[in-house]
Amino acid sequence: MQLALLREGIPFRLAREDRFVFRLPLVEALAGYLSLALSPEQLRDPGALMPMFAQPTCFVPREVLAGLVQRLADTQSWPGPGDALLARLKPHQKRTLKRRWQLLCELPKLAHLSADALLEHVVAEVEAEKVLKRAASRRDKGEEDVRLLDVLIEQAREVGDIATFIELLRRPVQNRDEGVLINTVHGAKGLEWPLVMVGAVNEEDFPHYSRDNPLSPERLEEERRLYYVAITRAIERLVILHDGGDHRPSRFIQESACRDASAVARALYRCADGADPEEVKVAEPALVKRYLDALGQPLPLKALERAPGNGHYQVGERIRHGVFGDGEVALVEGDPANPVIEVRFDRAGKRRLIAHRAPIERLSSA
Repeated sequence: MQLALLREGIPFRLAREDRFVFRLPLVEALAGYLSLALSPEQLRDPGALMPMFAQPTCFVPREVLAGLVQRLADTQSWPGPGDALLARLKPHQKRTLKRRWQLLCELPKLAHLSADALLEHVVAEVEAEKVLKRAASRRDKGEEDVRLLDVLIEQAREVGDIATFIELLRRPVQNRDEGVLINTVHGAKGLEWPLVMVGAVNEEDFPHYSRDNPLSPERLEEERRLYYVAITRAIERLVILHDGGDHRPSRFIQESACRDASAVARALYRCADGADPEEVKVAEPALVKRYLDALGQPLPLKALERAPGNGHYQVGERIRHGVFGDGEVALVEGDPANPVIEVRFDRAGKRRLIAHRAPIERLSSA
């Protein structure tokens, strides 16, 4: 999010300044790798080389690393097998550092690549994911660092040009009092704002889990409570963001009846402007009715149509899903009493759904 705001020229501030992405040693080092591809003379500058040998960490004492970096900058060659400079290093450390040096020497030959391709190459060659997970003080911190790599590569893909992406990473950043406030959900507890935007509401992000860090029932409930904290910080307006594409929207979006809430909010705004109440189509009419009763604002409600059988869906039919948005039915199969439909959504890609469970509204026939 910080990178996206910076690219668009939108001022922002962080509740904790140590959370600035651009000040993280890893990000500074990655900018150095890319810069070296465009400026080979940096191979002779120990000050430029040191961050790249230090991040991702090689688990080598800094004074030993500094001596090696100085030698490499001076000689432009890897020390011989019997060199005293390597005596304090374990075999795996020597292999890692030598591979790092070979990568640095190779980078100027790769300056023709796009920013994302070069960054992906660097991340793979330094085994960044494995190193970050190993170096993290706790498992979720390692997962967070790996996710940062994914975000940086995505941003590099959008920028394309290496020099432009380096400039983005190195642009001076400081808190702006008038800017958008970026906070963690934990840091937002007990606070409220007129407008709140909750980002990265995707499966694997919120709730947070991965293949190496599976989601237990207890952790799912903890994540669900955290999501409740996030969406209840808004006084007037709540915006929930998910990535789309390959990242599935979080299950919490559907659980919290966000689509119903949006439909009801629009209807209430129209009534406040003097319009007559109109029928509102919702997926959870009983839940919405309880909410409206508590507000003392009755509205006519109609349940979204959920067709249970094969005959209710046709290939080519347009539907609207409560989370994925609009799409077209591409395949209908399975038990007629409980069919599975494959839908090509306009913005969420291809999805397979159990028809009678999905919050679907039919838009048109094939």
